[in-house]
Amino acid sequence: MAISVVAATSARGSYFDVIGVTALRATTNLDGSGISVGQAEASDSTTTNNVFEVNPAAVSQPTNLFTYFISNPPYLTFSSSTNYTNPLGVESGHADDVGLDFYGPSGGVATNVEHVDNYQADGFYGYNIAGGHAIGERIVNQSFTFGTNDPTLDQNYDNYAAQHGVLFITGAGFPGGPIYSPATCYNGIGVSVTGVSNPLYGPTPDGRSKPDICAPGPQGAETS
Repeated sequence: MAISVVAATSARGSYFDVIGVTALRATTNLDGSGISVGQAEASDSTTTNNVFEVNPAAVSQPTNLFTYFISNPPYLTFSSSTNYTNPLGVESGHADDVGLDFYGPSGGVATNVEHVDNYQADGFYGYNIAGGHAIGERIVNQSFTFGTNDPTLDQNYDNYAAQHGVLFITGAGFPGGPIYSPATCYNGIGVSVTGVSNPLYGPTPDGRSKPDICAPGPQGAETS
């Protein structure tokens, strides 16, 4: 099983106007207040699995907003830290970009979230999703794919979502290619952008239309 990062760049300016974020912020207080969120990140490296952490300074948020988690095979236990820096991993530029879109105070979707649990993706799947261990969040952003369409992977996500009441928001994949697991699970939302020359396409192998949501944006902005 290989986990691949979905490239992330920030959607800003007119994109927020077009998809309604600007209007929403002007009329409501839906800013993430009181909500804890999860951010699962594949390692931003081909040689080590620990390049997954959000740097709080890079997203203009305090260190105490974050808890970092990693689990290694056979995924029977996990390690965590509330410090940055810490021995579990190192900064990921990809994680920083996703964080800016997700909860960054200047342009993020949920600028006032209560807490962020930042997971290393292999361990998150192995320990939590496949292993069945509950998490404290109701919504998790995942900017990675498994590089394959695997009904077992999707079924594990669907079962977890149903059992624990978690909504998974997953980047649908790379431009021009098929939509891979876990963006193809039933009980989650696969997201993509239209502002690329080679957009993603569906349907899934079993005929469903995916991704669930497409919006204007630059390549890689299919996060949160």
